[in-house]
Amino acid sequence: MAEKASKPPTIDDRRGEWSTIKVTNVPLDTPRSRLESAFTDFGIVKRCFVMKGREGTSSTIGYVTFAQPEDANEVAKLDDLQIDDHVLKLQIAPNTKLKDRGKSNQQETSDGSEAANARKGPHAHRANPRKARLIIRNLSFKANEEKMREYFGKFGGLEEVNILKKENGKMVGCAFIQYKNPNHATKAIKEANAKPFLGRPVAVDWAVPKEMFKGAADTEVKEDVKDEPVEVKEEPLDESGDVKIEKTDIKDEIKEEPMEAKTEESSSAEESDDDNNEEKDSDGENDDSDEEEMESKKPRKSHDLATGHDVDENKTVFIKNLAFETDEEDLRDMMEEIFGPVYFAKLVMDKVMNHPRGTGFVKFRSAEDAAKCVEVSEGKDGIFLDKRQLTICLAMKKDDVQSAVAERKKKEAKDTRNLYLAREGMIREGTKAAEGVSTTDLEKRKQLEKHKKMMLKNLNMFVSKTRLCIRNLPPSYDDKKFRQLMVKSSNKNARITECKVIKDMKNFENGKPVSKQFGFVSYKRHEDALSALRGLNNNPETFGPDKRPIVDFAIENRKALLARQKREEKSKLKNPNFKGNKNEESESKANPVKSQSEDTSATE
Repeated sequence: MAEKASKPPTIDDRRGEWSTIKVTNVPLDTPRSRLESAFTDFGIVKRCFVMKGREGTSSTIGYVTFAQPEDANEVAKLDDLQIDDHVLKLQIAPNTKLKDRGKSNQQETSDGSEAANARKGPHAHRANPRKARLIIRNLSFKANEEKMREYFGKFGGLEEVNILKKENGKMVGCAFIQYKNPNHATKAIKEANAKPFLGRPVAVDWAVPKEMFKGAADTEVKEDVKDEPVEVKEEPLDESGDVKIEKTDIKDEIKEEPMEAKTEESSSAEESDDDNNEEKDSDGENDDSDEEEMESKKPRKSHDLATGHDVDENKTVFIKNLAFETDEEDLRDMMEEIFGPVYFAKLVMDKVMNHPRGTGFVKFRSAEDAAKCVEVSEGKDGIFLDKRQLTICLAMKKDDVQSAVAERKKKEAKDTRNLYLAREGMIREGTKAAEGVSTTDLEKRKQLEKHKKMMLKNLNMFVSKTRLCIRNLPPSYDDKKFRQLMVKSSNKNARITECKVIKDMKNFENGKPVSKQFGFVSYKRHEDALSALRGLNNNPETFGPDKRPIVDFAIENRKALLARQKREEKSKLKNPNFKGNKNEESESKANPVKSQSEDTSATE
């Protein structure tokens, strides 16, 4: 016989579970960070939000959510907390997910575990996820738990190291490691994947349960089968979220195709009055619950996230920069507390690994709440969740996003002046590259950067891709020594077309003009010029550590270049020894009739 359903808990019974504090009499211009800092001494603050005050008032309200309900209940008893001259009034407030989901939770309990699990959907396992568990493949047989903890422990705290072995005790070249923090697991994948460990490059990736691994292998994953498959134990999820091992064949490598999130990009704006928000968040808990019952009785159409059929209602927002540890309950809870009731809050998941991608969707029940959410996200304080500022905008259909991206690419102007090369060779004070550089050289580099910026304000100026300017040349350097230096500093097959030291024609020593201690060198190819710059710039071995070469791409005037080209063409035409003129004379001798007719037409 089924057990009799227990009596549903009352509001007083659930008050001890609430962890949100409603703060009134907050100074009008108080930023979110200042309100949060006022409560950080009492416990870990999970979320904090300040409402926009009405015009003509001197105060507003805010909400502070603690990680532990005990901290919130202790803070609610305070009566002497203040910001500036305003004494804050504190009141415990219900958590939306506890208030709104009380009935559904009890109904799931009374219906039985199987029906409850069916209603939880495909992501029910996320209630106790193993988010920070990794699998290490191609592991050396020399590996042991101590060596693995030493190597992988530098990325964060480890809870478990499980090296897989066969029944006879031999290693299979595979292991599982469990981190305490998902961020540390992400760092380990980034830093250790495809890197050598004990003489072998290891493959580091997220561990997935056995059922998900097999399903993904049938649909999304391409396997590279090697000659000798190795018996490895895989890990199915048990009730506690632990992964257990079973015998099966695992190939050495799995190629994963990058998944494209079926997401939409978006745009944003500012806050609205807090009158309605005060009524929604503080007054009438019974009214809210009645509205919830009425809404639940209405038939709802399904939301097709793939096609985005309901995006035109302007009730759905797209959210970026979500923390990987944020779950859908936290996201929904925050949106309902601050802006109003929502239909759903969905995280975008990687299809193979089933880990969040850092983006998500929230659909509100009214377009006004969605617009208010977008506006607040672009406000001065923004919206924060799990210590990360969220980027929020109205969702768009996938086709609209693709067309907008294509249109933006068309409008992007090409860099015809090569301005990206202006920063090549820059040495900033305080950086590692500036170590050992004399103060004189650093000051000279600063002045040259200022001069370069002033010159590039003229749209006729551009950065040459093949011509370099070399400064700090010794006074004794002439064109010959300068060329020898550049040949030594260039690639083996580099072709130098110009190499010239600039002289001061007004100052002479021993009948020769004095060098200005800088020069220009031109190459046939951009790659050779770039290689010479990176090898010679700031090199202490060239002229000594106290006076190092300062090398950058030369800035040239487009008008001056065109004028010089025209002068060269005229000079060639006047030069009888120029090959082009000789070719014209030979053509006129070979066809005198044509040349005569041309002369006649010219005379006419």
